[in-house]
Amino acid sequence: MIEKICDIVKTYAADDVIMDTAIPSLQIYRTSQENVKIHTVYKPSVCMTLQGSKDVILEDEIFNYSKGEFLFTSMDLPVCGRVVKASTDLPYISLVLNIDTTDIFEIQKSMPVYELKSSRRSRAIFVEKMGASLSDAVFRLVKCLDHPVDIPVLSPLIIREIIYRLLTSEYGDVVAQLGVIGGKTQKIAKAVEFINNRYTEKLDMKGVAKIAGMSTSIFFKNFKETTGMSPLTYQKKIRLQEARQLLISTTNDAATVGFMVGYESPSQFSREYSSMFGLPPKKDIQLMKKQNAFA
Repeated sequence: MIEKICDIVKTYAADDVIMDTAIPSLQIYRTSQENVKIHTVYKPSVCMTLQGSKDVILEDEIFNYSKGEFLFTSMDLPVCGRVVKASTDLPYISLVLNIDTTDIFEIQKSMPVYELKSSRRSRAIFVEKMGASLSDAVFRLVKCLDHPVDIPVLSPLIIREIIYRLLTSEYGDVVAQLGVIGGKTQKIAKAVEFINNRYTEKLDMKGVAKIAGMSTSIFFKNFKETTGMSPLTYQKKIRLQEARQLLISTTNDAATVGFMVGYESPSQFSREYSSMFGLPPKKDIQLMKKQNAFA
């Protein structure tokens, strides 16, 4: 079934770009390049590999997913993606389906509690095999691309089925938490959203904890368990990723961009930028433009 899905997707995929499709929440990614690190923020989504293999690095954890496997993220996570198996003849091809928390909430209301498996996993990310039922639903979803008139009616129904299959997977409890109003995942997600919207400001730990509805110590513990990093590290990664985009898209120098994203010291900005991306700002951007590594 994975091969059939891939055959359809190939007809819509252009190399080295993430493409939107006629299905609003569905994107296609194809590349022939290996080992090019792409720093980005994964939104709540399911990323399905149809051909090749990819690593997603979250702090010190590496999540590898290959043909027939998917990676699920339940909140905004700053990660580093790296395709590790791809070639001109057999490019890496994947689907990205963005998840609406409202759909998870609505589907859960119709599900008996006992149907949810409990993995006791606290991290907001996991890798799992697609399985026959999920693969069949994804196949029917991509088939809609061949028949655009079907998309408005059928794709929302199939996406709900896909979410149901995720809820009944090995890590269904992780998916379910995304739809639990007032649950830990939603509380941390609320804090994450606040940090993302105010990443240039000095982080007030007590204030963010209050937004999450937790004590400072519980918030710090839950944030690190869920995202794999401390709130300060999360903010730093968001700042540096935004700085990189500004350096690519504007003519501002590194010192100016550092101030724009919240750094008070150009030397600290350059030091932390080099630590995250492996090169000082100017050399990094020059290399990225040479590799065209913006996907």
